[in-house]
Amino acid sequence: MTERPPALRAVVPGPDALSFRAELLSDAATMSYNLPWGGAIGFPAARRADWYRKWVAPGDPQHYYAYLVAAGLGPVGEIAWHLRPEDGLWLCDVLVHARFRGRGFGGAGLELLCAEAVSRGLPALHDEIALGSSAALALFLAHGFTEVSRDAEAVRVRRLL
Repeated sequence: MTERPPALRAVVPGPDALSFRAELLSDAATMSYNLPWGGAIGFPAARRADWYRKWVAPGDPQHYYAYLVAAGLGPVGEIAWHLRPEDGLWLCDVLVHARFRGRGFGGAGLELLCAEAVSRGLPALHDEIALGSSAALALFLAHGFTEVSRDAEAVRVRRLL
C-alpha cells in the first residue's frame, strides 16, 4: 500500500541550484525507465546554464520546470512540461528519485503539474511512456490520463485539462 506523502510543493530552482537534477539523471535506478533511450545520463555543470535558459527560464510560457520538494525531506523529484513545436503537444515529465518511490510523490507531483497547467490555460498534457514501464503507465492512468496510441517503443497518454 502506498503511504500518504508528506506535504509536497513545486519549487522552481534557480540557475545555480541544479545539482539535484544532476543527481536524478545520473542515478541508474531512477533512470531505469529510460533504458530504451540510454538509461542514466550525465548533466555536467558546464551544460547547466544553457539548459536552464532553454527549459526553465521564468516567464517562458512554453516551458515549466520545478523540483518536487517534500516537507522534512527536501527535493524528491521533478515535474515539467514543454510545448513540442512540431505537433503542438504539451509533453509532461514526472520523475521521482528511486529512493523516494512508493510514497505517493509521483501522483501528488502529477496533480501539482496538472494544476499548474490549468492555471496557465493549457488544454491538455501528454506523455510518452516506454513500453514495459507499467508502474509509470499505471500512475498516469490513475490520475486521469487515457491512452491515445502505442507503438513498438512507447504508449502515448493524454489528460484533457
